[in-house]
Amino acid sequence: MKDRLSLELFISRFLTIGVLLSGLFILIGWGSTFKFSANPFFNFEHYDQIPLKDLFLFYFNKKDWFQLCSFLGFSLLIAIPFLRVLFMLFLYLKNKEFSLALISSMVFIGLLAGLVLGMKS
Repeated sequence: MKDRLSLELFISRFLTIGVLLSGLFILIGWGSTFKFSANPFFNFEHYDQIPLKDLFLFYFNKKDWFQLCSFLGFSLLIAIPFLRVLFMLFLYLKNKEFSLALISSMVFIGLLAGLVLGMKS
């Protein structure tokens, strides 16, 4: 029981640190785009539908590390639910709670399906 609680505390702290780090990366990336001269939200007024891969390569070739930092923050933020479900799946398997492990694996498959179905090629 004590081992389970310490593992759950580790998972909780890991996820909290992950959310804080991803927020910090997003803040750094977006904070660098503000221009406090005329309209600080000028960059956010127009939305261009550019595929993520092309946008990533554009910022990488331009060496715009701040925008890439915000991409890292978003990637971490997207990865956190996947990691949480995986951690809990392993915790349930370790404690031989197979019905909860089955539910966790179905949730993980649902998350993967949602990610794959939400992507455009």
